[in-house]
Amino acid sequence: MDASPSRPTYPTIGEDVDFVHSYVQMPGLQVTDPANSSTVLGHLCTAAMGDSFAAGTTDGPGMFDFTQGANSSNPFWHFIAGVLHRPTAAEKACQSPKGILLPTGRINIPWAWAPDVLPFQVTTHPA
Repeated sequence: MDASPSRPTYPTIGEDVDFVHSYVQMPGLQVTDPANSSTVLGHLCTAAMGDSFAAGTTDGPGMFDFTQGANSSNPFWHFIAGVLHRPTAAEKACQSPKGILLPTGRINIPWAWAPDVLPFQVTTHPA
């Protein structure tokens, strides 16, 4: 009697599988037009959450006085967020027209709240 657990078998996909893996610095990354890569549409900002993230989603409302679609809230919450990190003029301009409640890309208390560098991988296999 075989005491080893049965293992699933997977089809072999061949030797032509290829991949590219890279770490990408997201803030400042240029966004180009897919039809014309020389046309720069903008650049990515540091991570931030606006007031509406706290308003909830279609499966239920948020708490306190946050409203979906709003771009300003009670000054009390902006004060609390400002204790952690007050958004700079450059951060506000980059996120505009969305107001910043929590600039998570710049909060590092007690550790970084949002990464600046993310891993990306593309895998290809000829059909």
